Amino acid sequence: MKRLLALGMSLALALSCLPPALAAEGDGPSPWAAEEVGRAVEAGLVPEAVTGSWHTPITRGEFTRLAIRYLAVEHGFADDGAFVNAYSMASLPDGGSTAGEDIGLLDPWGRNGDWWHFSDVSDEDGERAYVNSAYQLGIVNGRTEAVFDQESLTTVQEALFDPEGAITRQEAACMLTRSYALLDRADYGGGGSGGYADWSAVADWAVDSVAAVTELGVMGSVSGGGQVFDPLGSYSREQAVVTFLRLHEGAPVCAARGNVAEIRTAAYEKMVELVQQLGDPGTSQVDFRADTEACTVMAIGYRNMMHFSSMIVALYRDGTSRILWEGGSSDWALNSDGTALTFSADGSSHSVSLL
Repeated sequence: MKRLLALGMSLALALSCLPPALAAEGDGPSPWAAEEVGRAVEAGLVPEAVTGSWHTPITRGEFTRLAIRYLAVEHGFADDGAFVNAYSMASLPDGGSTAGEDIGLLDPWGRNGDWWHFSDVSDEDGERAYVNSAYQLGIVNGRTEAVFDQESLTTVQEALFDPEGAITRQEAACMLTRSYALLDRADYGGGGSGGYADWSAVADWAVDSVAAVTELGVMGSVSGGGQVFDPLGSYSREQAVVTFLRLHEGAPVCAARGNVAEIRTAAYEKMVELVQQLGDPGTSQVDFRADTEACTVMAIGYRNMMHFSSMIVALYRDGTSRILWEGGSSDWALNSDGTALTFSADGSSHSVSLL
């Protein structure tokens, strides 16, 4: 009786320490997951869209949000879109040509939010930006389905993602491995089956990932009586959150160890290079440039397919950027402490903060 009473008091204490969103009546994490889920929320790893209903199977759309949030946290970004933009910019090949491109290259997150790659992904709560970003980063895959087009009266292949579809444990292993591979290119899982009795049930396309998450200590057996991976078993929100926390805290490359590659400097340098090469070859012109501790400000003009564009951009040293003005401008000047830019445009004077 004393042991039962002590267990009950321990569980009550654990739940009392959880944020309100976790401790909602009847909706809190399972006892085994409560402490880790609480740590994950505190670390900023859990998007609001994936908070609560911890026992329900996580959907493909929700998993993309978790994956992007995890990578943003590892790289020290509070904003998911800022991370995607900086990572995409830092990943551009050295010396890659940007001829004929426009300023939209500075905002992959925004473009992914407008890109209808998957016909079944809506823009509700920014889902399209998450799904398309995760797809472009190689974390998730889509599929195609033959549909009959009423206008052309032909069968066409339509790209689908199935954002509301639940994922299996072997699918989770693949997505976790692909997410982590963006931080650490080393091969894991060379030990093979990990001793799972149901190893033969793991799909060929998932065996390397299952072996990798096992070696990394992220996923393991679902049975206390033997090594069983259960590749086709369901995967809940709390399981997904806990496994990302384990990568965050204990993977060979992680924020906790302080060895995640720095992307800000590379992103900033690529942005400065890109902006000076926008548009048709030889048409980009920098009319004003000022460098501060926080950013580089440039007023630029370029021609793209006979269309001429002018704007002022701020390229921040943390790898993010901001368009300060679209259209022609002149008489640019920084204030004394470099925190604001003044300029003339449309017949009047303007001032914009650089902070």
